[in-house]
Amino acid sequence: QFGVAVDSVGEVISPKAEEYERTPDALDVRWKQVSQGVLKQNKRILVMIDLTRLIDMTLPQEQASASE
Repeated sequence: QFGVAVDSVGEVISPKAEEYERTPDALDVRWKQVSQGVLKQNKRILVMIDLTRLIDMTLPQEQASASE
């Protein structure tokens, strides 16, 4: 388990299932590596980030293997 520290929170949302879509093919490859899909909400697209995958990508390889 892990925690995430942020400087501030701009908004808290409650997404609906029908707003969720799979990760688009046109999304930049760097975003695709950490995306769990996207939410289309109020004329905006929000990328849902897999924090575990993002953190694993930033750890040295031996630390990432030990956390699994």
